[in-house]
Order: sequence, then structure tokens, then C-alpha cells
Amino acid sequence: MNQVLPAFWSKANPIDILGDASVERYVNAIEAVLKDPGVHGVVVIYTPQGVANAVDLAKAISKIAKKSDKPILTAMMGSKEVEKARQVFYSNKVPTYEFPEEAIKTYLYMYHYARNLENLYEAPEDLPLDVALRRIISNCSSAMPRAPATWC
Repeated sequence: MNQVLPAFWSKANPIDILGDASVERYVNAIEAVLKDPGVHGVVVIYTPQGVANAVDLAKAISKIAKKSDKPILTAMMGSKEVEKARQVFYSNKVPTYEFPEEAIKTYLYMYHYARNLENLYEAPEDLPLDVALRRIISNCSSAMPRAPATWC
């Protein structure tokens, strides 16, 4: 990231590419992050304040998303200013949201879904299905709050 961002970038997650970011800076940062094996997906948050034109950025991110095997979600803040950019994302099937909280919530749903699938596949094949399911439910329920006795 030090090679594609100004010296005073955030050096942390979330990555702040700064308000004067061009489309090129967005692209360079997204591509660098996607190359990291520790990164499983990207949420891009855009606010109309700097050099980057929203529509041009949406086109560039859509190109990256088509080639990536990692999910890219976007939050395009600003109503009318980003309306056309959202249309670019919709037509390219790139998830886009009006607010960052919505994008993060969706990303977390995707993460939990993938994790649950991994847990399902960890059940040994030689166990009967009902035993394997009980084990998975037990592992999952330990992380969830207890339901009142009337629910059982």
C-alpha cells in the first residue's frame, strides 16, 4: 500500500485513501488489497468530495469485480450525485448500497454464511447425518444467546 498511496495514508484497516483520491488511486488500492491472501473481500466507501468522478469510479470497480474471485461491495454516499454510478453497479451486478452500514451488514452475512458452510463440511462423513447435524448445531448454539424455555 505504501507504493500506491500517499505517505500519510491510514496504515490500518479500514484503509483511508484520502479525500483527494483519484479513480487511479482507488483502482491501485483495491487491486493491491485484493492481492493480499489475508483479505477475503473488499468494501469500497465513496463520498463525493475529491477528484474521483463517481461514474468513472463505478466503471473501474466493475471491471475489477468481474475479474476478482473475492467479493467487492460498494457504498456510494450522496443521493443524486451518485445515482448514475449506482446504475453502473446494478448493470454490472456489483452490490452497492447507499450507506456503509448496509454494505458491512451484507459482508458480515456473507462471511457467516461461508463460515457455516465450512463448518458443515467439517462433519466427518462416517457419522450418521443426525449426529453430524447435532454436533454442528451444538457448536453454533454455543455462540448464540439462550432462548427462553418456552421456545423449546
